[in-house]
Amino acid sequence: MARRPPAKVLDAFVKLYEDVFFELMSSMTKAESIEAKYAKFRDAARQQTKEQLHQIAHLAAQYFVEHSNPKPKNMSKARVDDLKVQAIESALERVGHA
Repeated sequence: MARRPPAKVLDAFVKLYEDVFFELMSSMTKAESIEAKYAKFRDAARQQTKEQLHQIAHLAAQYFVEHSNPKPKNMSKARVDDLKVQAIESALERVGHA
């Protein structure tokens, strides 16, 4: 079984994915049409302030990193896509917007 990366590495991944999730959610608020798998999040994203979107993005990133370890390189594209949706759902639930 693969060893879990050090905490500093995990923190770096969380920061990276936080930026990705923030841009994804920010884009949802501006787009006229979005992928069907993200459509259910658009209304929730549009109701948030920028600070709230950052908080949701951070929580989603934590979820994504936690559930993609210890071997994220072995994940299929389909698994990554599913995990992104699950991460956003989890973050919205944690802040009470699901």
